[in-house]
Amino acid sequence: MERVMSGRRRFWASLFLFIGLVLIDQFSKGIFSRFWPHLVVCNAHGSWGIPFPLPVLMLITAGILAWVIGIQWKRRNIDPAFLFILAGGIGNLLDRIQDGCVTDFISLPHFPVFNGADVFISIGCALLFRSWYQDHVSRGKN
Repeated sequence: MERVMSGRRRFWASLFLFIGLVLIDQFSKGIFSRFWPHLVVCNAHGSWGIPFPLPVLMLITAGILAWVIGIQWKRRNIDPAFLFILAGGIGNLLDRIQDGCVTDFISLPHFPVFNGADVFISIGCALLFRSWYQDHVSRGKN
């Protein structure tokens, strides 16, 4: 038998996850900036290094976050995928507000430098895609 969380309990668990993800992102950026500054890149551009003026990037980020919040607001259950996307977006937006750029420190060969917030956004998108795919496949079987 599947155990279902009550609405209040689910809300607090979701809030804890969201705040925890934002704190992990901000803490990791602070640690790398302090102890391994040679690995840190201040990315003043958008995703994949696409150049946009800072006000445009902040408006795009705020718009996407408002859209994600709007979608989530209409649902009865809080979707962890949206929490990951929201936490990553907020983490990067906080950097842009504070520093005028996003602090990136994870570097892989043949790939742009990125950070924890970018990982959270990617996880959220993968979870959304999986959910969409499962819904799509289950409708096709009926």
